[in-house]
Amino acid sequence: MRPGVPPGAGDLAYNEYLKAIDPSDHPEIALALASDPDQRFSLFLDKLSTPQKRKYSIAAVAQECNIRLGEFMDWMQRSGAARAVALAQIASPKITQDLAQDAMSGEGVCPKCDGLLWIGAAPGWPLDTPGYRKANPDDVDSIWIRDCPECARSGRVRRVGDQHARDKVLEMAGLINKKGPGIAIVQNFGGSGMQSAIPRLSAITVDLD
Repeated sequence: MRPGVPPGAGDLAYNEYLKAIDPSDHPEIALALASDPDQRFSLFLDKLSTPQKRKYSIAAVAQECNIRLGEFMDWMQRSGAARAVALAQIASPKITQDLAQDAMSGEGVCPKCDGLLWIGAAPGWPLDTPGYRKANPDDVDSIWIRDCPECARSGRVRRVGDQHARDKVLEMAGLINKKGPGIAIVQNFGGSGMQSAIPRLSAITVDLD
């Protein structure tokens, strides 16, 4: 160690890495260090908070706790994965709620008329066409319009729930099984040979919805 240089200051790679995950700036990392079963990491956290260690580089404190750079990187990977799983678990009820909402059918603005209740029409249509009229009767150049045939002048239509969301919700509920593509057909031939099974196979029909 060079005179006048704080311990560990020369370990640039370790210092830069630990500065990026400094527990004083990241409370979640401090919590993970404090709760880790490997006492070296909780000791590292304790030493960082002592006044006499503030003159040392963060890498020097880690090395004093006998934690090498590779070990700290492995710890961060494991700790980060655990925190990510925890975040996913916390968010999963809300995500499931949103997924169920997406799966439900409901009402939405008519996509054909955008809620205007009418769509454009061409001149010369039969006069008994529902709602066939000029948009502005007082204007000779006005466009012709007719009642929207999709929403029956309500501006709203039934919106079918998202099919992917429906499949996921039903799969989570255990009502359908979508573990793999295609259709699996199991036919028991009672020990019969292939020759005798061919006529029975030919008689099988499958209706696909």
